[in-house]
Amino acid sequence: MPRTLTEVFAQARQENRSALIGYMPAGFPSVKGSIELVNALADAGVDIVEVGFPYSDPVMDGPVIQQASQRALDNGFTASQLFDVIEKSKAS
Repeated sequence: MPRTLTEVFAQARQENRSALIGYMPAGFPSVKGSIELVNALADAGVDIVEVGFPYSDPVMDGPVIQQASQRALDNGFTASQLFDVIEKSKAS
């Protein structure tokens, strides 16, 4: 299993395909739910999972990510929980 971005892209190139990259804001729908989602994405074959830091004004994101980020913040998401999501997921 590739461990670096360079290795992920090299493997995808070798397999003549694009790398599949998923994104989700940490803390959505909850911290526990975030860990489960990261693991589900990895199990589904996503090459890279970008775990975003939710913030209150994600104007560059679309409405789905804006709503997910707001839900995480409304649930009291904190910066230290971002590291919990990453450390406790099997994809880290």
